[in-house]
Amino acid sequence: RRLRAPRIQSEDKMDASAPADDGQQVQVSFATKLPQEYAVTTMPIAIPARLSRLGLSEVINTLLEDLESPVPFDFLVAGDLLRSSLADSLAAKGISTEEIIVVEYIFLPSKPEEDENIPHEDWVAGVSVLSSGALLTA
Repeated sequence: RRLRAPRIQSEDKMDASAPADDGQQVQVSFATKLPQEYAVTTMPIAIPARLSRLGLSEVINTLLEDLESPVPFDFLVAGDLLRSSLADSLAAKGISTEEIIVVEYIFLPSKPEEDENIPHEDWVAGVSVLSSGALLTA
């Protein structure tokens, strides 16, 4: 399978609270435990350190050129979910941007669907479910 270099859009994929782009790059090696169809090269690539989850997801989707539609991914850096830019996350963990950073990617969990609401009093002291499936509150 042929890989193409990721094309990264500038402002719309970075964290809104991140400082202005200073051109800092970081070498990352992507890793995943997802099925083979979602695997990308493990060779290090240089990407802007300002990227957050959205920008990294775009990079992975660009590398996965065989997918019919983009897939949202979440990312782990040093075992923790990435919730800011790579630069901010690495700085908070005391990891040098000069190192090759292993970034694991996983599927972004979908939002939980709300089940039907069952009206009940605000104070519930006990809950019981009958074998018929009825829910009793006291």
